[in-house]
Amino acid sequence: MFLRDQNRTMQDGNAPCPNQILHTIRAGDTVYNLAVRHRTTVERILELNPGIDVYNLRIGSTLVICPGVTPIPPIGTVPPVTPVPPIGTIPPVTPVPPIGIVPPPPVTPVPPIGTLPTVDAIMQLILHILRWIRQHFGEDDMRRMMEEMNNEIWKR
Repeated sequence: MFLRDQNRTMQDGNAPCPNQILHTIRAGDTVYNLAVRHRTTVERILELNPGIDVYNLRIGSTLVICPGVTPIPPIGTVPPVTPVPPIGTIPPVTPVPPIGIVPPPPVTPVPPIGTLPTVDAIMQLILHILRWIRQHFGEDDMRRMMEEMNNEIWKR
């Protein structure tokens, strides 16, 4: 029906413009490319061809196009931009401390080579580490880690 109406319009002499053409859709055609090629607009092509699906042009179907005479700017040209005045000064950004686990407090230094720490010193170190684990991970995690350490010790 659409093609019949187009042909009747052309035959009746009531064409929407004096230089109207019928374009047969080929592979790769888009309404935008046709508008640029024929120096018209997408809106004008849609106005002349109501009901077409611009996202699904059917190869072999026919579109009515009224070629224009006004030049359309080439793709890629951008009109000059008026700069926007600044809103105000932006305050400096204050650094945010990193999120994560707090490092453990410093531990007493390891004795020099040749002297071995006493059992009491080792126990004090282990208790210090366990307190830190309980403080930062909780009682349940501390117990789980103690069990894992105990299992590792008795594997050897």
